[in-house]
Amino acid sequence: MNDALSVTNLNNELDGQPFDVLIKNAGIMGQGNATRGNIDYTAWQNCLSTNVLGPTRVAETFSDNIIPSKQRKLITMSSRMGSIAAMSAPNSVVYRSSKAAVNMVMNILANDLGPQGVIVTSFHPGWVRTDMGGSTTPISPQVSARCIRQIIADLGPSDNGAVLNYDGETIPR
Repeated sequence: MNDALSVTNLNNELDGQPFDVLIKNAGIMGQGNATRGNIDYTAWQNCLSTNVLGPTRVAETFSDNIIPSKQRKLITMSSRMGSIAAMSAPNSVVYRSSKAAVNMVMNILANDLGPQGVIVTSFHPGWVRTDMGGSTTPISPQVSARCIRQIIADLGPSDNGAVLNYDGETIPR
C-alpha cells in the first residue's frame, strides 16, 4: 500500500472492474511503547506512511470500483488503540496516533461515499496471535477473521463510519 506505483498498476489492471468488498489491512507498530521524551520521529513517519497513507491511497484509488458494486463495502483494519475517547494510557504515541488518523480518514470517506451507498467501516481485530500481537494473546487469527467476515456480511447503512471490534462491539472514536 505504500508503493504508489503498485497501487496504480493494480488499478490499471482492474480497468474499472467493480468489486463488492475492499479490505485494507496494513499495520506496523512503529516504535512500540514510545512515550514523551523518547519518540523516534523517523519511526513515526514510517508508521504514518504504512498505517494511514497506504490505506488512504488504496481507498481513494479503488473507491470508484466499489461504488457500482452490489455490496459497496470499504473496510479498514484499524485498532482500538486509535480511539481518542477510550484512550487513557501514556504510551504508544506513534501507533495510537496513526490508528486515530486512519479512523478519521475513514470517517471522512464515510461521509463522502455514504450518500453513494458505500459503507465505510473500520475494525479492531482484537488482540490476535500474530507477530505484532505475540504468541500468547487470547485470539487466534482464524477466530478474528471468521467473526469480522460475518460482521462484514451483515453490515448495513447504519454501520457507515463505525469503528467495530471483531465481536461487533462499537468502539468509540
